Amino acid sequence: MIRLATAEEKNQVLSLCRTDAWNGTAVWCAYLSRCADIHNADWQYSDLWIGCSESQQAKEQYLLCRMGHTYYLVGKPKSDARWKELEHFLSMQPKGKLVSDSRTVWEYRHRFEKKVQGEAVRSGPRMIYKTKIPIKSQLCKATESQSLWATCEVLVQEKQNVGVSVSKDDVAAGMLFQKRGGGKFFEVCKEGRPVSVGGILLPDKGKFGLIIDICTLPEHRNQGYAAQIISKLCMEAEAAGKIPVLDCASQKLEQYYARLGFQTVNFWQSYYC
Repeated sequence: MIRLATAEEKNQVLSLCRTDAWNGTAVWCAYLSRCADIHNADWQYSDLWIGCSESQQAKEQYLLCRMGHTYYLVGKPKSDARWKELEHFLSMQPKGKLVSDSRTVWEYRHRFEKKVQGEAVRSGPRMIYKTKIPIKSQLCKATESQSLWATCEVLVQEKQNVGVSVSKDDVAAGMLFQKRGGGKFFEVCKEGRPVSVGGILLPDKGKFGLIIDICTLPEHRNQGYAAQIISKLCMEAEAAGKIPVLDCASQKLEQYYARLGFQTVNFWQSYYC
């Protein structure tokens, strides 16, 4: 059975989210944001469902969270019937991409012979902060974002540079949604405008801080700005008693983050369904 998660099921949702440092942190942040959305402003942006067993106790097995056009899976079905139920449920939803750990996405595709071409499947390392490499505070120019709209401009420009069509309104709406659930955004500015940005999800009661949206404008790269952002985000996580983690998009970036103290412990995969 798949059903909508309610505001009264915090313990069940948190228990499942704590099994996944990456998707679990993102989904827990989304759940807290939804619970705080008293005006139901984001009802079109996000949904959260719980997948339960077929037993009489209807034990929770996984969470499926839609944010925009992305479906985040935490945990997975435990039987053929529940897998088929999930596949049928996703086929009834708006098109998007399914994101989870690589083994879970592979199993989903393998079970249902989901054949893909080209860029339909993407994957990358999942990394956790292991080695503290502090940056001198007097050299760190990263500060908390004063205007999410200005931060949003950097992210939109980067997405457009890599061929992703996205509106500024959609990106800003996602940032506001994340901020309500425990997200924080930081920037390095030059001449009063942000040139390097990044965010971290620090939802209450979560064990991890998920680093997201690290981006530096092309003309300002190779000046150490991203390293300052990441250092600041790690300090924010540690101040909140959480462990910094991130999803990495490429081997080149994996090597970069490794130099900053992160280690690869898992892999993510996305499938356009």
